[in-house]
Amino acid sequence: MKARFKAGLFILCAAIALVVFVIGWIMPGSIRTYVISRTFNEMAIGGETDRHDGFDPEAGSVDFSASVIGKVSIAQGAGRLAGYLYRPAGSAYMRKLAVFFSGSHGSNAAMAGPLAKEYNLGGVTVLGVDYRGFGGSGNSLNGAAITEAAIYEDARAIYRYAVTVLGARPDAIILYGFSLGGAAAAKLAADLAEEGARPAGLVLHSSIRDMTHAAAGALSLPGPAALAAGWFGGLLTGGSYNTAAHLRRLSRAAPDLPIQFRGGAAEAGDDLSLSKTKLDTIGNFTRRSVLNGSGPHQLPGGKYAANTEDPPQF
Repeated sequence: MKARFKAGLFILCAAIALVVFVIGWIMPGSIRTYVISRTFNEMAIGGETDRHDGFDPEAGSVDFSASVIGKVSIAQGAGRLAGYLYRPAGSAYMRKLAVFFSGSHGSNAAMAGPLAKEYNLGGVTVLGVDYRGFGGSGNSLNGAAITEAAIYEDARAIYRYAVTVLGARPDAIILYGFSLGGAAAAKLAADLAEEGARPAGLVLHSSIRDMTHAAAGALSLPGPAALAAGWFGGLLTGGSYNTAAHLRRLSRAAPDLPIQFRGGAAEAGDDLSLSKTKLDTIGNFTRRSVLNGSGPHQLPGGKYAANTEDPPQF
């Protein structure tokens, strides 16, 4: 009886997966664009209040006495991207620059604090800029206008600012992606490697594997059904955010690129722990390192990222 029930459940899950796949496959692009609603997209990126939290790094709990913080404004299309540049105090020369790509449900500054402090103490400058519709960037945008493609475009604009305005050398730039920002950092690293402008290294900190797995992790459904529902949820949220695919492409273009994977422990209840995303097993990277087990990917009571101690300088 039990075996028959399991077989029936498997067939049901497979049927649900097939139906969802077919619906997504035949759905015209115009309809896909239509269903990227504000409601569904904000499940992934956060509501307007979350994204525009008004966070001021110098008014927070991090001791920036060893840092000099300046505001940054970057022209992007018809609008501007806003953020902060964290420089080591007393250092006029920028030896290395870490570009921090933040996650969802908050501003860049609300996540970068401890990391920026630690990097500054090590003599590394940090650039943290909000994507459109986050923090001080593009306040008029609603959730439906913030797509995966838009975030990738903003990541490229932030990198371009680092090189053309700040004067950072490509091989002295560390790309640091946290949570949803891991997809942006991994894609940018792969693009740059293919263009012959590889960065100094890549850090993926509690990075999302892809939207399918992220959505599936939030659903109380059997495996195949959860993945199918998660895949369809990716259609509704405007993108796949497929960090795993970007890593495979990067591994082919630059297998010797230094890369560090950071994540919380599975027992801490972190759905983005490396034991669940398994991002650290992807590709044939010869210079990979792993820092795991330091707790969930966000500290209790705040949006600051955990595992910010001793960040890699490559």
